[in-house]
Amino acid sequence: MIEIDFKITGKDKNLILGILNQKSSKPSKKIIIWVHGLTGDINEYHIKHSTYEFVKKGFDVIRFGLYDSPAKCRKLENCTLQNHADDINSIIKQKCKEYKKVFIIGHSYGGPSVMVAQPKADAVCLWDPSFDMKNVSWNTKNREIKKLTKDFYTRHWGYTFIIGKKMIDEGRKYTAEKCLELSKKALFPILVLTAEKGSYAKLPSYSDAGNNNNKRILIKDADHCFTKEFCLNKAIKETLKWFNKF
Repeated sequence: MIEIDFKITGKDKNLILGILNQKSSKPSKKIIIWVHGLTGDINEYHIKHSTYEFVKKGFDVIRFGLYDSPAKCRKLENCTLQNHADDINSIIKQKCKEYKKVFIIGHSYGGPSVMVAQPKADAVCLWDPSFDMKNVSWNTKNREIKKLTKDFYTRHWGYTFIIGKKMIDEGRKYTAEKCLELSKKALFPILVLTAEKGSYAKLPSYSDAGNNNNKRILIKDADHCFTKEFCLNKAIKETLKWFNKF
């Protein structure tokens, strides 16, 4: 397996860093773009492990950071959902020209990032995607979200992150109905893999509107990050099965 570090310039002149994984020096004809979630990164276990499995099955895979430490990269506290969407489309435009098939995976907040991007893709798979962000991710009654300054909030998940007010205000516009509007606009089929023990198992999702091929699968016993090995393997299997249809 080959790993190639790359960097491109995004829409806002921002630096985007990523890794391209290939089975050999000869590129595949099909590629998967992995979009991580909010506060996540390209080296999370479920992303890295699945990348290697996808490459074994003949896909090239791109993992890229929606923010990073170098000065010219975006910083999490200044990001918005639209920034994430713009960077997804920059990756497709600059790194996927030679591929016949382009597939995208979005995990957690990477899900709405993909949906807002409305990318040119053959199919999309969303791993336990954030949905109805107004009432779930950014619920005003959520005690884990605290105002830090007029422009920034803190978000507590066992440890604390700084999130910009712009990100939260933007996210609160996305009710369930507005999320489904994104599905109706989409020109690609969507598979949603819902974690049984996550926050979205009892909610509708992006597969509920739009393309007639859309599908939803409940991954039993899975948590939001698919940390149990058999749950992760099931997610990988279903993702491969889905992409191989198109």
